[in-house]
Amino acid sequence: MINLRALKKLFLLAALATLPAHALDDVHSAKRLPGETSAQAEARYWTQLGGQVVRDGSAASSKKPFAELDTSAVPRYAYVPELFRDLRDERYLSEKSNPDFKRRLSWLYPHDGCWVRAALMKQLAHEWQQDQPFKLFIFGNLKVKTANAAGGSVSWWYHVIPVIRDTAGELWAIDPAIEPTRPLPIKEWIVTMVPKVEDAQFSLCAPNTYSPSSACLEPKSDEDQLAKLQIESFLTLEWRNLISLDRDPEQELGDSPPWSKQEDPDSLGKSASYAGPSVEN
Repeated sequence: MINLRALKKLFLLAALATLPAHALDDVHSAKRLPGETSAQAEARYWTQLGGQVVRDGSAASSKKPFAELDTSAVPRYAYVPELFRDLRDERYLSEKSNPDFKRRLSWLYPHDGCWVRAALMKQLAHEWQQDQPFKLFIFGNLKVKTANAAGGSVSWWYHVIPVIRDTAGELWAIDPAIEPTRPLPIKEWIVTMVPKVEDAQFSLCAPNTYSPSSACLEPKSDEDQLAKLQIESFLTLEWRNLISLDRDPEQELGDSPPWSKQEDPDSLGKSASYAGPSVEN
């Protein structure tokens, strides 16, 4: 008997294998290679950028212990869970090879691309006429458990996300690539990647800061516009990743994402003051 699912998987893998290398890879990478330390991965990053040195004022040069961060400028929201949900679930992207299949950000490819996701989340918030989240970079020997990678984990030398505060001033991480069912209190988010908060360093940067080499406090106004071009590579990698895990990308990237079976529909609530993506620009 012909196994149609197996044939479909082989066909999709063969099609993806024909894509040019530049469609799947990028010089910029947050990944740590096997056996590589954070310092070695960061050195590799600067070498791949053409031997540039760490610039004063960049996100990479601004890192410090978490206790020394000043979070007072981070905007406050009365609707943290609602914003998280809408940023996670917005389907507005597509690959050129399948333009009618609308995609979310690449949450199911946690291996890399955090800077692209963070930039596009910030841009969505701006389009919805919400205050723009700041960017929080974490640097260190980062490793996070995930069901979305072969081997059950991924390793990074840095990771970046949008951060916001609630009305009480508490800092929250918006990171569905690590926890897709809810926003995380910031220290809970940190210890998904390192044993304790003191094992990492951090840079809290302006909304437009894009990468470790970008200016942290005064980036160019269009610094993160490259994300709109780079996201397609990660959408392709996400699709291929699910196939390699013997999962169905059409279902999980479509109407049945994994978190739809995990979260309590009533846990995120709805604030009367929150307009979200329904706002007309």
